[in-house]
Amino acid sequence: MFGRAALAIAAAVCAACAGTVGTSPLPRHSPRAATADLPSPKACPAPSITPGAAPTAVPEVQATAAQVIARIPIEAAPGGLHAAFGSIWTVNHRSNTISRIDPSTNRVAATLQVQIPDQQAGVGDVFAGSRYIWIGVAASPNQVWRLDPTTNTFDRKFTTDSVDAVAELNGELWVSVDANEGPARRNALEQLDPDTGAVVRKIDLGSPLSGQTYQPELGLGEGSLWTPVSNAEVARIDPVSGAITTIAVPSRPAGYGEWAFYAGHVFMTAYDFELLRIDPATNCVDGIAYFGSSLPRQPDPTAGPVGLIPAPQTLYAEFDRGALAAVDPATLQIVRAERIDVQDYIARSTYGFGSIWYTTFGNDAVLRLKPD
Repeated sequence: MFGRAALAIAAAVCAACAGTVGTSPLPRHSPRAATADLPSPKACPAPSITPGAAPTAVPEVQATAAQVIARIPIEAAPGGLHAAFGSIWTVNHRSNTISRIDPSTNRVAATLQVQIPDQQAGVGDVFAGSRYIWIGVAASPNQVWRLDPTTNTFDRKFTTDSVDAVAELNGELWVSVDANEGPARRNALEQLDPDTGAVVRKIDLGSPLSGQTYQPELGLGEGSLWTPVSNAEVARIDPVSGAITTIAVPSRPAGYGEWAFYAGHVFMTAYDFELLRIDPATNCVDGIAYFGSSLPRQPDPTAGPVGLIPAPQTLYAEFDRGALAAVDPATLQIVRAERIDVQDYIARSTYGFGSIWYTTFGNDAVLRLKPD
């Protein structure tokens, strides 16, 4: 579908985007909280700025039949999705269901209902761990649901203060706590026991982000947990010691933000059509790419880049509610950008089974695309 980036990346990097990190399993702890003030970020050189290669007004080009391998109908607005356990898993926001897609047939093999009594509640994103699928549920109270892929059943349901993002690292379950919802009125990461849901450890991340509406995604890579902690900083957290390193970012990372760990760097999307690249060796932002848009430039968390897809040869970024760009991770130049779908809201994508899987939230479908 897209031209190959001029950088050879080993296929093994895709293991990193599945959330596995090469560190020893976390030790068990008694519940405790780290409440010290966050450290100040170090001084860093100014990052390089790379203008997007795509025009300011992204052309409304539909994907051709040669690019779309399959179009899979999904009920009620598919959003988050993940490739794991031989399947593609999607969260369907308007029906509070989970769909399991069989990539060998390009059909929905199972649809699972998340039973939520609160009519104002809804399912959040989906994340695959080493043995289970995890789903965050914004309800009263907030919940984390565990899905056993061997039986297609929900076998655990945990109550938590808040659940904006769910992730698993080395068999340990982590959730991000939104201070606007939790009783402590502090942003935090909580490590939960994956079998009982008990809080094993809590890492304090300070007061709420200014004007915070959506908690950004929780990144797992380079042996660390990553999350924004203010409008000008992100935090890198050691999951074993709880030590926090703050990193200054010349952007607005609050709102929707996704992470990718690719070619030895850390990538994060931010407001205002930006892609940030962090060098994990120096903990400094060393590059910024700006994407063109056909939408008005405004502080709208659904308008900027909201998705990152590490594929074996290229890093892909979603932006402009339905456009997909291939990005050279070394230069941050956009190799090619195309309009895949016209969205009324955000899209989410993932890589798996030799393809890019792209949700069309407004059109109730998942597209399977050729990545080359």
